[in-house]
Amino acid sequence: MRWVIKDSNLKVSEAAIAQVLTQGGGSARDTLSALELVAAGGGEADEQLSPDEFVEAIIDRDPGRALGATAAAIQRGADPRMLAEEIVRQLRECFLSLMAPDLVQLPEQRKIQVGDQARRMGASTVVRAIEVLGEILIEMRHAPDARLLIEVALVKLTSVNNANDNSSLIARVERLEAGITRDASAPIVRPAPINATTGKVQLGGKATVAVAAPSAGPLSDEQLVAQWADVVSGFKALARAVFSAVSAVSCIDGVLTVSAPNDAHQRKAQEHVVAVEAQLTSITGRKITIAFSAPTAKPSAAAPARAKAPVATDEQIAEAVFEDVDPSQLTSAPTTKSTTTSSVEEQLAKAFPGSKLVEKPKKK
Repeated sequence: MRWVIKDSNLKVSEAAIAQVLTQGGGSARDTLSALELVAAGGGEADEQLSPDEFVEAIIDRDPGRALGATAAAIQRGADPRMLAEEIVRQLRECFLSLMAPDLVQLPEQRKIQVGDQARRMGASTVVRAIEVLGEILIEMRHAPDARLLIEVALVKLTSVNNANDNSSLIARVERLEAGITRDASAPIVRPAPINATTGKVQLGGKATVAVAAPSAGPLSDEQLVAQWADVVSGFKALARAVFSAVSAVSCIDGVLTVSAPNDAHQRKAQEHVVAVEAQLTSITGRKITIAFSAPTAKPSAAAPARAKAPVATDEQIAEAVFEDVDPSQLTSAPTTKSTTTSSVEEQLAKAFPGSKLVEKPKKK
């Protein structure tokens, strides 16, 4: 820009050059337009109020300062809408300096100043200010008094403690967090108990300090077998369902022997051995290998043995064969009258009493 001023033989003061650079905002076209206006006015800087005054009022949370700057700018002929746009443009540079400093197109000295304002304001406050001023820029199109809208918006931005919207609450929390420096690893100290009636600390009351619970060490072999049910409850869903019926027998030198109820269940459990071994290794702090013992079926209640009949010896059989028989104990066999086999006609006649046999006449 100085080359343009020198080449055009323009007389522009240093204050006017700074004002032109500020109004240009890093744009060559806007900078040349501002330079043309300044040169046409005699090369001296106009008495304009910088947007930095409003940004500093938001940082200091000073509503009176913001309203006074607004009144001074409007008395010098500034349009309320143009004033709001300049403040939003300044806030945008603050936002970019926080999120993407490489995108800030300002002179080096101005970039440092804007970055300092952005750090003191905070990202949430910058975003909230842009949102509030953006809303009033839309409302100004149909508002009868644009000055009132910008004044109300500036009061909202500078009086965060009186606002109840989410953005202001977040800003208040961020300010509280920024003002607290506490070691995250240190235990939280509870305040001393206070008497509700008097509002004073109770006599003998002592603030309790939270004591860190002792960390549980790795399980030994005996503890792993004894606490097997609790260990299984920490497995994943499918492995927990399968190993819930598996019992731990012993654990010796990192080899955990388990027993399944049957062969089918054992084959199903072997599918999850790798995952279970990895989890057991993380629990115990050492390598654990699972070994399955042979499933032992419970013996069923056997039926009572039947009494065996006594077996007769050869001598007893011989004595029974050649034993003397008393003739009085013998009985005669019944005598049966021999009957001839009846013919078919007789059997039918007996089956149908009163029937008569009619012979078939012979054919002539």
